[in-house]
Amino acid sequence: MSAHKSIKPKLAIFLPDLNGGGAERVMLTLAKVFMEKNIQVDLLLARAQGSLLNLVPQGIHLHSLTTGLSRSGRTGLALSALWGLIRYLRREQPTTLMSTLTGANLIAIFAKIFARSPARLVLREANTALNHRSFLTQLAVQVLYPLADAVIAVSQGVEKDLINIIGLTPDKITFVPNPVDMATLTRLAEEKINHPWFDKDQPPVIISLGRLTEQKDFATLICAFACLRRNRPARLMILGEGKGRSNLEALVHRFDLVDDVALPGFKVNPYPYLKKASLFVLSSRWEGMPSVILEALGFGLPIVATDCHSGPREILEEGRFGCLVPVGDIQALSTAILQTLDHPPEASTLQAQAKVFSPDSIALRYLTAMRLSKIEQ
Repeated sequence: MSAHKSIKPKLAIFLPDLNGGGAERVMLTLAKVFMEKNIQVDLLLARAQGSLLNLVPQGIHLHSLTTGLSRSGRTGLALSALWGLIRYLRREQPTTLMSTLTGANLIAIFAKIFARSPARLVLREANTALNHRSFLTQLAVQVLYPLADAVIAVSQGVEKDLINIIGLTPDKITFVPNPVDMATLTRLAEEKINHPWFDKDQPPVIISLGRLTEQKDFATLICAFACLRRNRPARLMILGEGKGRSNLEALVHRFDLVDDVALPGFKVNPYPYLKKASLFVLSSRWEGMPSVILEALGFGLPIVATDCHSGPREILEEGRFGCLVPVGDIQALSTAILQTLDHPPEASTLQAQAKVFSPDSIALRYLTAMRLSKIEQ
């Protein structure tokens, strides 16, 4: 028994924190599967905080790398954890270190260098906005990312950006999409919610999820909804929080939509809302591989999405499983929402597409990239 334990691989996953976000949910989903495959998982947080802390699966070793005050922002928080991460690598000597989110990825590279750690370093890159970043951040990515042992790109669009913009060689990159754990999400969706919009005989509810930021472009969605309301009754609910809230609320008031548009904030468990909604909309200007589209598919929810770079076109197979519209096109978005509400696809067809992204199949591809796939069960 002791010999078996001694060869059990140790995977360390590094994140700034567990405040709500797609990357954090993906890591928790994968961590659970990794444990089931006889891998010890250490979850390293710059600070053990965030709305998703209570979703950490049992059996994961949780480490908080900082104490006291830390720098503001997620990159600053990750930077504060640098010395804690170095100490962890020297003391625990994990087989593999995986990180996600750009700031955390850069810190992970520095930590491995300073710790002189032999751990295999795998970065997960989830955003195509590589050319939207500051000059210094992009320069750091171009210089440091090649020092990683492997980079996982969550979409083919991200993979192309890593090659064409960052200059990584194709042999260093592995394309692996995000997983969707519908067994867990279906259970979470059973939570009772009391909202009058979901009562019987109410107008259809259009739903969207995400941080209230420029990237998500909820302003275009609200404008498109205002156009839609001229033709039929409907309601719009946007779940999320962010610095763009005041501007979005002003837009809602300008269109006199206060009774038809709700911004209830971030929900740790948004799945009862997804389950009860009539249609999901993604209005982003850019993405990587938006997990929320996978989740909407899993609930059989009709989808309208911008044909942004990248992710939606790949998930929806060029419009086969949802309607794609140009980024920022208010009229096209409004028309697509109207047509999809009037002629929704079969829920079973959408749910079948979601099964392609099961946690087990996606986790195996991660393990292959991390060279942990040949594990004794």
